[in-house]
Amino acid sequence: MEEFFQQWQFPQFELYWDPQWFLQLDVILFGLAAVLLVVLVFVLSFTKANLADVPPEKQYFLVKWKWFLSSTPNQGHFIARKWQQGIWARPYGPGWHFIFLINLLGDIDSRKLFDVVDLSPDPNDDNIFGLIRAKDGAPLPAGQIMTERYFTIGEILDGEYPLRHDMEIGFQLELLSPGAIVINPELFEVTLVVPRKILPIDWPHPITKEIMPWPQIGIITMKIGREVPEDLELLVAPKPGANPDFPSHKNFTDLHAFLAMGGYRGVQEEIAEPGSYPWNPAAVDIKEQRATFVPEGQVGVVINSTGALPGDDDLEEIGLMINGRVVHPGTVPAGQDKEEKIFILAPGKEHFRGILNRSLVPGFHFINPVAKQVRLVDVTPRNIRWDGLPGNGGPEFKPIPATTKDGYRISLIVEAGYQISPKNAPRMVALAGDQRQLELEILKTQGQGLLLDIVSENNLGDFFSGREAIEKAVLKKLEEELEKYYVDIQFFRVVEIAYGREAEEFIRQLTRATNTVQERIAILAETETARANVELQRQNALAGLQAIVADAELRGQAVANIAEAIKTKSEALGEAVRGLAGEGGLVKSIQLFLSDPAALTKIIEALPGLAGMFPGIGRPKQLGSGDQSADQTPPSDQSNSPRR
Repeated sequence: MEEFFQQWQFPQFELYWDPQWFLQLDVILFGLAAVLLVVLVFVLSFTKANLADVPPEKQYFLVKWKWFLSSTPNQGHFIARKWQQGIWARPYGPGWHFIFLINLLGDIDSRKLFDVVDLSPDPNDDNIFGLIRAKDGAPLPAGQIMTERYFTIGEILDGEYPLRHDMEIGFQLELLSPGAIVINPELFEVTLVVPRKILPIDWPHPITKEIMPWPQIGIITMKIGREVPEDLELLVAPKPGANPDFPSHKNFTDLHAFLAMGGYRGVQEEIAEPGSYPWNPAAVDIKEQRATFVPEGQVGVVINSTGALPGDDDLEEIGLMINGRVVHPGTVPAGQDKEEKIFILAPGKEHFRGILNRSLVPGFHFINPVAKQVRLVDVTPRNIRWDGLPGNGGPEFKPIPATTKDGYRISLIVEAGYQISPKNAPRMVALAGDQRQLELEILKTQGQGLLLDIVSENNLGDFFSGREAIEKAVLKKLEEELEKYYVDIQFFRVVEIAYGREAEEFIRQLTRATNTVQERIAILAETETARANVELQRQNALAGLQAIVADAELRGQAVANIAEAIKTKSEALGEAVRGLAGEGGLVKSIQLFLSDPAALTKIIEALPGLAGMFPGIGRPKQLGSGDQSADQTPPSDQSNSPRR
């Protein structure tokens, strides 16, 4: 060992082994121990003064610093940052926290953890949120109703971080979700937010009036974002642009994304469909409205008021207007005439402003009524009746008063029928405005004007007798007029005529004269009919005479046959009479009858009876078939054979 120290040249090594030196070392160690003990006591005391323990039942605390030599918050602020006098912005959660001399120079205010559920009347409802309002911070810029500076919930809960980064007073963008959190209630105020639900309502069907569930939409108005430039002349704000970091604002529930995408203030083009949404009520205003419904038999023409202005390639020309009046395409305007072409959007160009080329089919449609106006068009055959009743055309269509060429006043109730095809509905709207304007300003005005012109050109008698021709003339001119509006006019007729006093007297005389003429026509017709009957009877008579002549010939032939038969019978009877005994009165009477054929016939028929009355007279010989001569006819057929 000694050699070792000598090798390393420690010449004073011998002193370390001096017993006196060890005595000095004990004194030194004792002094150090005393110093360490003092330091330990000081440290323990210092730690006690700087440690803050959060009791479990309180769970977090706030610090109120009271050291009079510390600075105070800036003017206009009452929440202090660390080491400033007052209530510090940062809250301290559960656990041990070392804060220099906190127990000597400050106070600790213990609090219970905050949960949004505590604000709800239903403790089991976890579908709620909290709206945060900062009580201290930088003032809002002019024109803003709430801050547009974004802080995460974690940064807000820190308290001091948003103050150091110019957090603005008022409502914040983010909403608190349910759950226990540490938040400084002196800096932030939290109010309950219940998600907004857009649900159907019971509403009558527009045609059948039957109550039905009618879906609703949400019209959204944003209170934050950029101002819409005035030169755009838009009714609604443009859609937020694309952002690679924020692909969607999630139906306006993500306000940070909405601002990052360049969203604008005002009524939004996008709508909220039926559902539940946790909107920030300070930034989003919702107006519920019934969805657009197109009844059966109708279509919806869409007029888009958003988007870019269309170019020439985006349009389809459908009509021409000269001096504010629709004319047939191809009409050449005069030198001073103002010409205006009428367009609708070409098929597939629906993102431009203008009238869409296609129409909405019957059913419900979720369309923003501010951004896209929908005009309903009835595409079924429609009848308009000028009678002033609400059912057919409405009270605007009253009976038409007119004056004929000869000065008679009449009142006409007319009826017209027309139809618009679904394809032509957008074209009609572009030219006429809507279907009601078409009926009132085109059909009513043109129909009445044309009818009055024609009535004024005809006498009452001509109108009374030529109504059909007048109806056809009006119909033809209406077809030419409504063709420009892509409307098919189907009929026009006069339904009823009401006459004035003078016109009634004229009609009465005209009716009397007409009846006289009709009576003369009837008499002539009856005379002609009688003449035709006489001619028919004459023809029948001629036919009858021919039958009589033929019958006479037959009767003559029959008489000849009868005469021949009588002759034969006379000869036979003569022989029978001559065979009778004597020439008494009876015999002479019989002979007298022989000269009368009728009497002879009767005698022949009665002779057998007479012979039976006289026993002495024998029966005449019966002529049989074997005794019949060649020129005789059987007696039994004499009475019937001549008639047919």
